[in-house]
Amino acid sequence: MKKNLLLLGGVALLICIMSGIASAALIDAPVPSNAYITVGGYDVAWVSPTDESSGEIDFSYQSQFGWQLMTGALFNQLGISASSFVKAGANVDYVTGNNYDEVSGAFLGAVYGTPPNGDVAIAVPYFSTQWYHADWGDAQAGNYWWFQNDSYYNETLAYRVSAIPVPAAVWLFGTGLAGLMAVRRRFL
Repeated sequence: MKKNLLLLGGVALLICIMSGIASAALIDAPVPSNAYITVGGYDVAWVSPTDESSGEIDFSYQSQFGWQLMTGALFNQLGISASSFVKAGANVDYVTGNNYDEVSGAFLGAVYGTPPNGDVAIAVPYFSTQWYHADWGDAQAGNYWWFQNDSYYNETLAYRVSAIPVPAAVWLFGTGLAGLMAVRRRFL
């Protein structure tokens, strides 16, 4: 009897562990810069081919890097479209390769209408519990994005405030240092 209870407890523990693993994003690593775009002081990532309410989007790892669910107000402010994610050197080599990111497994699905004219930044595996693709045709339609507090359809985005570029950081540091030196001279 004791053996059976131990075995049953072990099986239950294994099921709990496996369900926890299954609910985590496919890739727990920082989103590489070629998998998102930067617009108006924000980094924007295409994170799922479904709406956030489906439970297939996981911010538990990426939130430590400032990523959060896109809002309708910010989306409208930035003027983003599917074409915004087309950039040279993007992780999904739609035009220059095989429509596949060899690092994350991301690819562009449901390509109908006007196809992209370049490679596309797709970050889905870094946020999704089961998807690797984003649907170009849905996003291209314009009204298929999904936003926090503004449900539309699907194709979910995330954003974060862009990091200060290194030249700007060096300039800020230099300005602060010059200010400290000026204050020091004044009081000596």
